[in-house]
Amino acid sequence: MKLAPKKILLITAAVLFCTAVFWYFYFYNYRNKIVSVKPKTGSVVEAVYALGTVKADNSYTLRLMANTVIKRKYVSEGESVKKDSPLLLTDYGIIFSAPFSGTITRLHFEEGETITPAVPVLNLMDLLKTHVIVSLDQQSALKIKKDQNVELSFESFRNRKFKGKVDKIYPSSGQFLVKIRPESLPEEILPEMTVDAAIEIEKRENVILIPVAAVKRGYVEIRRKDKTEKIKIKLGTIAGRWVEIPDRQILPDDLIIYMDK
Repeated sequence: MKLAPKKILLITAAVLFCTAVFWYFYFYNYRNKIVSVKPKTGSVVEAVYALGTVKADNSYTLRLMANTVIKRKYVSEGESVKKDSPLLLTDYGIIFSAPFSGTITRLHFEEGETITPAVPVLNLMDLLKTHVIVSLDQQSALKIKKDQNVELSFESFRNRKFKGKVDKIYPSSGQFLVKIRPESLPEEILPEMTVDAAIEIEKRENVILIPVAAVKRGYVEIRRKDKTEKIKIKLGTIAGRWVEIPDRQILPDDLIIYMDK
């Protein structure tokens, strides 16, 4: 069945209208995504980031040097003990005592069992006095110095940051370990828990920052003195959604042009 010329004309007009509406809104939205902002002046912190572990300052493992039978246990796992409190009695009549106040974290034997030489018998930890240990690669370790500021954060305390300082850095079995001394940690934080550490290497003030989204393959589009151009830039430290632009590659009066997604 053939369509009447008038009907064909109406259908064609409708298609053209829909097409025009589509392209109008497409270009309208496209233009609205193009934004222009001036760079801002702020501060950036260069840091080394690492995953660390909380460690007890005082940790003690009791080992005996001869075959011995445990005659009596004076403590149980999880129990807090005071310094010089009795821990266990052997068949030799020797009572072993706590060298410091802490918590019994492990008992490896029961009363009546025989202990062989050099085998761990029990573990004692001071849970209140702790530090943090992080392991770094060589390149990062070269940047670390004593007394640098450290920001610590825990998965269960994401809204809180804890301060600390680098106590020392030293090699150990092919690793480069950094000991961090926290200012204070909640009692809920226990040894062997993991912690995110940000070691502050340098803080720079009054630097030029532009949106990270404005950088495309190492280039930024700017408007300077009524002239639009793309310039190749070197990036500095990233601070959230902004990135540092060193060496005055971007001037305070420049207009940064980019598509805001």
